[in-house]
Amino acid sequence: MNILITNDDGIRSGGISALVRTLSPKGNIYVCAPSAQRSGASQSISLTGPIYVHPAEVPGAAGAFAVDGTPADCTKVGIQFWGERGITFDAVYSGINKGSNLGGDTLYSGTVGAAMEGALFGIRSTAVSIDSHQAEDFSVAAELAADILDYVMTETEPEMILNINVPYIPREQIKGIRYTRLGERYYEDAFQPVEGGGYMLQGEPGSMDDPDMLYDCTAVQNGYVSITPMGYDYTRMDCLDRVAECGLQIRKGE
Repeated sequence: MNILITNDDGIRSGGISALVRTLSPKGNIYVCAPSAQRSGASQSISLTGPIYVHPAEVPGAAGAFAVDGTPADCTKVGIQFWGERGITFDAVYSGINKGSNLGGDTLYSGTVGAAMEGALFGIRSTAVSIDSHQAEDFSVAAELAADILDYVMTETEPEMILNINVPYIPREQIKGIRYTRLGERYYEDAFQPVEGGGYMLQGEPGSMDDPDMLYDCTAVQNGYVSITPMGYDYTRMDCLDRVAECGLQIRKGE
């Protein structure tokens, strides 16, 4: 089995090293990740200028590239460059991200975007995040990533991803796993002036009422791992017929 690992925190992040270590017994590991921090890049790709790809060394990986592009660029580069060498991938893993990717965060997440890019190629993909921007211990999240691989390969569809979020608390305090939907949480944030000029986006996630912990954000908040299946088809199928009934017509020219 060949596994491509990427992320948005950069190729030297502790999260990527942890994934390589735990997934290595499962197959041949290849890494293609940003050369620097690229959080918040979503699934953007570089179109207006060149990107640069450099060979890199990641302990435990059969090969690695550092890319000065977006996380989605990295997924594309990894699939293409190793594909040209006759290597095809069975799975894509993105992470382990410092900071959760829950609810509306997933629309902006480079971690999720890189996994979605894998799904666009028809490769079973998983995004893994930990609920702390200061995380140093990635062991629980890495073990979960390895444990779920067999399920991913046999039971999931190539056009979906699994989005895994792990609370950053001692292992014995984690209450279990919840299989969730995306929460309706949104950040209460604004661009604030900073010293020296300019503005930075600052704020905190808003609260939501979810006593049954059906949503990813409240599950993690209450000490559970959340696993959410996601897809790249944004179509609201439940609204399609209603929109079609609006009767809109193209105006005919005079």
